[in-house]
Amino acid sequence: MKKIRTVIVTHDEPLFLRKTLEGIFANCSDLDPICIIEGPPPKMIDGHSIIKRGTSVLKTFGILAFAFYSYKLIKNKISQFFGSNPNYIKCEIKRVPSVNSAESIAIMSDLEPDLILSVLAGEIFKRDIINIPPLGILNVHTGQLPKYKGLMPTFWALKNNEPKIGISTFLVNEIIDGGKVLGYHEIDSLHTSHFELMERVYEELWISINVAVKNIINNEEIIFNDFLPEQYFSAPKKNDVDDFLASGGKLF
Repeated sequence: MKKIRTVIVTHDEPLFLRKTLEGIFANCSDLDPICIIEGPPPKMIDGHSIIKRGTSVLKTFGILAFAFYSYKLIKNKISQFFGSNPNYIKCEIKRVPSVNSAESIAIMSDLEPDLILSVLAGEIFKRDIINIPPLGILNVHTGQLPKYKGLMPTFWALKNNEPKIGISTFLVNEIIDGGKVLGYHEIDSLHTSHFELMERVYEELWISINVAVKNIINNEEIIFNDFLPEQYFSAPKKNDVDDFLASGGKLF
């Protein structure tokens, strides 16, 4: 069967992006990734530069988390410099000021993808982008829907002592995190830190994507249970992190 021409939309995330893309390129055999589009980071990150991102982490998560994430970032950069190239090295990467910009729309239209796959993307897709690929846009959300709509669902699920984390792959529409869920994968979240959970989530993201892609190929209506109540979460504030730590939660 002909593979699905796919544009991957993301942002230059320093800790988990490489692992995520390598999993997709190694395991999502029905996809033919033709380009990676990098847009800006999520609004919860105050600025695009490493310094501004670091300051945002420091203010919200504290000095120990800042030191830990800085160490992980430096370690990742060194290992990438001296290690082997990623399996997606030959895929063209284009950087745009916004995924909804005229430049981005022109690039997407010229590429004529069958599908857009959004992983770690930092923006809400608008109608002009949504209408480009005939198979739609799949977005991967690291939380159960609609119970954990919004930002950093893994943090909020841990804070609420959820025993499992859901990776939901859904068709994008103009409602935030509101499209039909076509792929789903669960991960146990008990007795783990937030960083350890994030590592595992992004290692296994491709599993949820594959379920969604198979659903599209087979034109099947797989019904996934809604996780209720429906809620929308914003980025955690310092007091939310303090409450999480006080209740025994671990960031790393």
